[in-house]
Amino acid sequence: MSYLCGPPLMIDACISTLMQGRLFERDIYTEKFISAADAQQARSPLFKRI
Repeated sequence: MSYLCGPPLMIDACISTLMQGRLFERDIYTEKFISAADAQQARSPLFKRI
C-alpha cells in the first residue's frame, strides 16, 4: 500500500512508476495539492476522488 501527497504532476509520475512495478489502484491512496488552475483541468479516469 502506498500513500502519495503532493502536486498533481508529481502524483501522476509516481502512480505511473508504481503501476509499472505491479502496485495497482486498490493499493494507492492519493491526496493532490491543487490550485484553482489545476481544478479546471481534466481528471484521470483511473482514480476516483474520495
